[in-house]
Amino acid sequence: LIEAQASGVPVISTDVGGVRDIVVEEETGVIVPVGDLNTYVNQLRILIDDEKKRLKMSQNGWPFVRDRFHYERLVHDMEKYYKELLQNRR
Repeated sequence: LIEAQASGVPVISTDVGGVRDIVVEEETGVIVPVGDLNTYVNQLRILIDDEKKRLKMSQNGWPFVRDRFHYERLVHDMEKYYKELLQNRR
């Protein structure tokens, strides 16, 4: 899901695991209830037919992934965490 959004591909996923932490509902993709094939198919049809919605989600994907999951952010967060641990040791 992260890679798809980073590539500008809107995603449709079922509501399992940490999907809600990875997909912004109606901004970068669509989340449907587990086992609800009708909703899944309907949401897929909407994305196929609604170019404006599809393009909006496509354009929102990379900025969301960059801000939340890019390796530079992860490195920064780890550095900050280690510095806090060292600070607390003193």
